[in-house]
Order: sequence, then C-alpha cells, then structure tokens
Amino acid sequence: MSMLVQISSLTKRYIGTSALSDITLEVPEGHIMGLLGPNGSGKT
Repeated sequence: MSMLVQISSLTKRYIGTSALSDITLEVPEGHIMGLLGPNGSGKT
C-alpha cells in the first residue's frame, strides 16, 4: 500500500526543551488520521 504521509526519526527541540524525540509515523493512502490536543499545543 502506498504511503500518503511518511515521517522517520523526526526530532524537534526548542531552547532547553525537547518537543519531539525520534518520532516515526506512516499514514497509508485511504486512511483518516486526527491529531488531538489542547489549544495552543502546536498541532498545526
């Protein structure tokens, strides 16, 4: 199956803070995914 989104080993750091560490994500074509979190948490 073809991947619509594929992320491998993603890391994001802000000064003194690790926001994401070694994230891997695959979303196959035809699947629906949602990202939930509180307002102001950086979902966009």
